[in-house]
Amino acid sequence: MVQLLAIAPLAGIEWTPADVERAARAVASLRARGQAYQPKFFTAHEYQTVRVLVDLIIPKDERSGGATDAGVPEFMDFIVGDQASRQTAMRAGLARHRVPGAVREELRGWRRRSAPGSAG
Repeated sequence: MVQLLAIAPLAGIEWTPADVERAARAVASLRARGQAYQPKFFTAHEYQTVRVLVDLIIPKDERSGGATDAGVPEFMDFIVGDQASRQTAMRAGLARHRVPGAVREELRGWRRRSAPGSAG
C-alpha cells in the first residue's frame, strides 16, 4: 500500500517516497502502542467525513481491509497538513459534505444502482 501511495496522485497532492515512509512510520508507531490517531489538519468532522469517503472508495471485503484499515485517513491528514498549497482545496471539497451519514447513504445508493445486474 505504501508503494502505491508513493506513486499515485491523490487529489493533486504531491509527495515523495520519503514523505510516504514518514507518514507510514508515524501511523504504525501509534497503532503499535494502541493509540488513536489525532488529526493535525482536519477538524473532527472533516476527519470523520474523510474516513467515510475513503471506505466507500476502497471498502473492506472478504479479501482485505478497507482504506481506513490501511491508514489512508491518517496519511491524508499527515500529507495535507504539510502542504499549505493544498489545504484550501481539501477543505472546500470536504465542506460540500456536511453530514458523513448522508454522504455514506448517497454513495451506497449509487453503488447499488451501479452494480452489475441492477435495474437502475
